[in-house]
Amino acid sequence: MSAVTYMTHKSEKIVPDVQKMLSKDLNIAALPPCQVLSPESLGVPYVETLLPTIQIVRGKPPLFFLYFSLTSPRSFELQAFMTHAKLATTVHRLIYAVPLVKPVHGPVTLGEQKMFTTSVFEGDSETAARLNSHSDLLKRANKLAVTSVSYGNVTLTISRYLTIQPQPTGSLLLLHTLPRLLMLRWTLAAGDVMELASLIEASL
Repeated sequence: MSAVTYMTHKSEKIVPDVQKMLSKDLNIAALPPCQVLSPESLGVPYVETLLPTIQIVRGKPPLFFLYFSLTSPRSFELQAFMTHAKLATTVHRLIYAVPLVKPVHGPVTLGEQKMFTTSVFEGDSETAARLNSHSDLLKRANKLAVTSVSYGNVTLTISRYLTIQPQPTGSLLLLHTLPRLLMLRWTLAAGDVMELASLIEASL
């Protein structure tokens, strides 16, 4: 099976399906509101946002971005980078920005991907020690912070990025990930990201 690809460039035909994927991921009945953002916007809406301006996917100019801002099951923002080739559009990199209640003294980042061992958090020593003491948390973080996923003859690649940053109130989880197959359906990994955020909060 190929990646999450649509044989159209028309956002109005793509958005409903992506909304359905996200609602299934979060186990909510309603379709979440979605904004279509132009390439010139860099994927950031003209409102207050938690999203960073790290928007480039090497060699893959955006056709447009999809942006979600939800408050349930917890507050978070999601940006989907939509790439195109000929007549097709593909859901590429996903950026999650999730506010956390617990504060951190300094930023921490999940280390570079390793082949045979689990990467750990680096940065602020106290925060890193708390997070690195939980094997399930590290396993989930490494599973989400992928750098490539292959679907049939299609391989999507991104730079690894999972960080927790201090905020005036609490802290902020920022994560780049990719869509994947789960139980024969496509997922944006939103449910897994929410679970990871809860584990991080419980560990801080």
